[in-house]
Amino acid sequence: MKINPPQKYAASNSRQFGGPIPRAATGCFVAGLLLVAALPSCRKSLPTPPATEPKPVAKKAAKTASSADNLDNVLEAVNNDLVREDQALEARVTAIMDSHPEMSAQELLNVPEVNIKLADFLKELSKNLELQARVNDSVAFAATMKNLQGSKENWKFALDFSGYDKARTHRLITSIISGKSDRVINFFEHEVTEASAEFSLDPASPKSTNGITLEKKPDPGPPK
Repeated sequence: MKINPPQKYAASNSRQFGGPIPRAATGCFVAGLLLVAALPSCRKSLPTPPATEPKPVAKKAAKTASSADNLDNVLEAVNNDLVREDQALEARVTAIMDSHPEMSAQELLNVPEVNIKLADFLKELSKNLELQARVNDSVAFAATMKNLQGSKENWKFALDFSGYDKARTHRLITSIISGKSDRVINFFEHEVTEASAEFSLDPASPKSTNGITLEKKPDPGPPK
């Protein structure tokens, strides 16, 4: 862009710098001053740097915020569904126990609604090697706490639910009624861990207070 300075300004600069300033240099100098002063006439001729464009950033920020809001809404909906599912399950278990207040946990396992779910779990357990491994690992840990030697084939392991209090009975029936094998195994692992703590203090005890028996099988003796 070629800018011709006014005559007086050019003459003044000639005296200040000791000689005439070339016309091209004067044009650049004046253009620089105009840019710093930000006069409207020069603004129109200068392109806006792309880095100062705020629109793409604003749109991206808005999109990110919208995505975060959507994720929060989805997580909240899932959590609400889980809460409602647990509440419905709790109500079912409470109704079963209230309908048979005289029954122990062991007897409640024979109630049709519970027994069907228990049969489904045992069927799944018979086919699921991962679940079987979790059961075996729990029993092996308890055997270690009792200082039992040899393989698990030589151990006697049994669960007795007849002595359960109301709270423990509720947890047992809830795990079975849920229809989720993982939940039943979680209950089992918790019970065996509790028994293991007792066995570690008294390895000679054949049965824990929560009804778990773990001991070495009697020697069958010589074959007849």
